[in-house]
Amino acid sequence: GDNTFTFNGGGLIVTKGTMKTLSMKCNISAGVTSGDVKWGLTNNAPTYTGATGVASGATVTETMTAAAGQAMTVSTGGSYTVTSDATVLYGAAQAGTTGVTLAKLRFTAGATEAVNLKQIAFQLGNTASNSPADLIGERVTLWNGVTQVGTAQFGGSNADNATSTLLSGVTSLATIPFGESVVITVKGDLTAQNVNEGTPGAFLAITYDGDNNGVNGNYGTGADSQTTISGGTTSDVTTNGVRIFRTVPTIAVTSNGGTGSLQAGADLYK
Repeated sequence: GDNTFTFNGGGLIVTKGTMKTLSMKCNISAGVTSGDVKWGLTNNAPTYTGATGVASGATVTETMTAAAGQAMTVSTGGSYTVTSDATVLYGAAQAGTTGVTLAKLRFTAGATEAVNLKQIAFQLGNTASNSPADLIGERVTLWNGVTQVGTAQFGGSNADNATSTLLSGVTSLATIPFGESVVITVKGDLTAQNVNEGTPGAFLAITYDGDNNGVNGNYGTGADSQTTISGGTTSDVTTNGVRIFRTVPTIAVTSNGGTGSLQAGADLYK
């Protein structure tokens, strides 16, 4: 229904020849879980007598335009989902190399609010073909673009699982704008392989541990609501992984481009 608001003190003074914009704010009850709220303006100009001239004291005849107001959605908090980014394909990697891209995960926020990522849970896939020992220090690093935003440590009593550190204290580095996506890249340093160390041909794959939600696993906080938001993807998200060898063959063109004339038996291409 209609509600009438009375200004405090002497009221709001609008200086002649100017205009003012009023904002209306409210506190939302914790018991509200969802729904739309609208506040509008009723055209009651013929009966409204609340405005008077400052100098004359005369009643002002207003022109008022009725409007329903825009719908504002009330929600307990935002959401986000996780998928494997398709740009990382299965490939081979050389043992002993550092900063190897192992996986890319795409985090997409719902339309309600932006989400600040706080923690990500991982597990090793294909555990018959790899182990945490294939990673130097049994850990991986997490990156948003060229900026490192966290680490995740494997090993311990549950060796094939890891939970990331709280993602970077600089909130904007791990923030998913509402309705948009952020790609988190997982990188690792690979242990060497020789007659005593390593697993030749190890197949290392990093899996997003989707069923490990909450403050001990996957969660973020709502940028507006400040509520804790568990990951909306509750099943594991697998990635293509990398096959690790002691050495990886490379091919390079070594031709000098030619000199314009060739001797008998000269190499045409190397």
